[in-house]
Order: sequence, then C-alpha cells, then structure tokens
Amino acid sequence: MTSNLATPADSTATRHDDGTMVVTMAGDWLLSGALPSPDALIEQLRSGVSRLAFDTTALAEWDTAALAFVLQLSGTARNASVPVDASGLPAGLQRLLVLAEAVP
Repeated sequence: MTSNLATPADSTATRHDDGTMVVTMAGDWLLSGALPSPDALIEQLRSGVSRLAFDTTALAEWDTAALAFVLQLSGTARNASVPVDASGLPAGLQRLLVLAEAVP
C-alpha cells in the first residue's frame, strides 16, 4: 500500500566561510501543509551575509508556498544588496521567481 502522507516542509541555513548563506528546503512545500517561518533566516540574512543561495535537492512537492518563502528571502537579500543565486531552485520555481520579481 502506498502512503499519501506529505513530508513536512523544512528549511535550514548553512553559513559558509566565504559569507554565503545556503538555505536548504526539504519536504513538501504546499499551501495545504504546515510551513516553516522565514523569520529566523531573514534575521541571519541581515547579519553580514555576502550571498544567498538555495539547495533544494531534498525538496519534494511544491506550489506557490515555496515561491512565497523564496520571495521573502530574496527580497530581504536584495534590499540589503546581497546577491541571490537561484540556480539551486527547481527550474519552474526559478521561472516563477523571475516573473514575480519583474518590474512591470
């Protein structure tokens, strides 16, 4: 029998020696599930990070909940003049991020 239980969404941050903060997103990032708050990560971004990057190798299912989370982090980073490397995000999420951040 196959289980339809979702894997809880989780996020962690790792700070590298070069100042890069890598945010790891794992599990199912769905609006219908419980999602982690970005607040602690936003505080870390404000503490001298030189670059923001993402690792989504453990990301399972996702919808706009993942986009909203990434937008909060990338917006904070950009406001602090911290470059954002979105190459670690799934291709579809990268495209949505570009659209969401486009100036009309």
